[in-house]
Amino acid sequence: MELLTQIGLSFKVVPVDIDETIDQSKDVEQIVRELALGKSLACEELLESEGESHELPILAADTLVSLHDRIVGKPVNRADAKDTLQRLSGATHQVFTAVALRTKEEVVSAVASASVQMRSIASEEIEKYCDSGEPFDKAGSYGLQGLG
Repeated sequence: MELLTQIGLSFKVVPVDIDETIDQSKDVEQIVRELALGKSLACEELLESEGESHELPILAADTLVSLHDRIVGKPVNRADAKDTLQRLSGATHQVFTAVALRTKEEVVSAVASASVQMRSIASEEIEKYCDSGEPFDKAGSYGLQGLG
């Protein structure tokens, strides 16, 4: 959302609820793409069910983190967030972001990835970061665009 705002676009945020269960046997790029596509479809269906037409494109995205070839999802609670941040501390991991753009005529998607080296984080820093509430809706329990 921050990027769309920065370039001066107006938009409407339409939260959707999809099944984000992760099948660890699948390729992470495939999973993150499927999640973004699923969100775009769920948004289209929600708008249609509310009687709204979507003349404008629907943009959806998702991000996953992979550490040692294992997907690290959103934490289920504080203990999970702390554990994840401790495992990422001082390690290099991969971040995958997929976007899906849905119009009435077509759907296109793309996936980008980056390797991220996280510095070592002290337990006290992890506690304070968890106190901020930021880790709890983020894959990998952190967000680079915020306090993370």
